[in-house]
Amino acid sequence: TPPLESTETEHLPERYRELLELGREEGIRPTFEYISFFKSVHTLSRAWEIVQEADDRDAILILDAFHNWNSNSTLDDLREIPVEKISHYHIDDAAPGKAATTQTDPDRVMIGEGQIDLAAEIAVLKEKGYDKTVSLELFNAELWEQDPLEVISTGLARMKALFA
Repeated sequence: TPPLESTETEHLPERYRELLELGREEGIRPTFEYISFFKSVHTLSRAWEIVQEADDRDAILILDAFHNWNSNSTLDDLREIPVEKISHYHIDDAAPGKAATTQTDPDRVMIGEGQIDLAAEIAVLKEKGYDKTVSLELFNAELWEQDPLEVISTGLARMKALFA
């Protein structure tokens, strides 16, 4: 993940390349993630540029429905990323009644209870042939207070419906 406060990003491809080399030495594959409410890399297109600029065969990118929406990234931005460069997909929704670019982690809500057009994003992933990991990512304290089995069961049922 890039820095929260710093707006400098020119050094990130080289630093990511160094991290990838360390990963190979340790038998792991670090993936690049962008965060929509950070001051540095806060859009999908800039994150993809950094992965490309790293110019490393192992460079990959995490996709996240919340960050894609919250940064006003587009489906065309998503289409630009080759499927083999996607490590995994975080799925979540954005709080209703609060504009994109103003939300942070606690504003994530259960799939289907927010304002993200998840069906459209998943359609693009399917069109690309994406068949890797999808993980429910909810940083919402209200959901954490609920029965975990109920939350994950609801999330899984909604994920299955979206990907059906």
